[in-house]
Amino acid sequence: MPETIREVMTPDPARVEADDLLIDAAKAVVREVFTTEPTTLSPEDSLDEAIDALREAHVRRLPVVEGSEVVGIVSIGDLAQARDERSALADISAAAPNN
Repeated sequence: MPETIREVMTPDPARVEADDLLIDAAKAVVREVFTTEPTTLSPEDSLDEAIDALREAHVRRLPVVEGSEVVGIVSIGDLAQARDERSALADISAAAPNN
């Protein structure tokens, strides 16, 4: 079991300077970062199905699709708020944006 942050952190993150342009920070070839066959949810799926799908896909967010149209997105924070609004993750997710 991990005992330090070093054991669980992502090393060498990409970073930008405060004076860099956002357009420069966003310059990434989409094909290099998108998922070709993403896991999706239906608006009618249960919360348990969503939790299982997030776990199986090892992601924090999944698109919600109706037919061939993306109609929403659900995050692990959304599910935390719905299931246990007193959890730390739900509390963080419910906080107002700080940007």
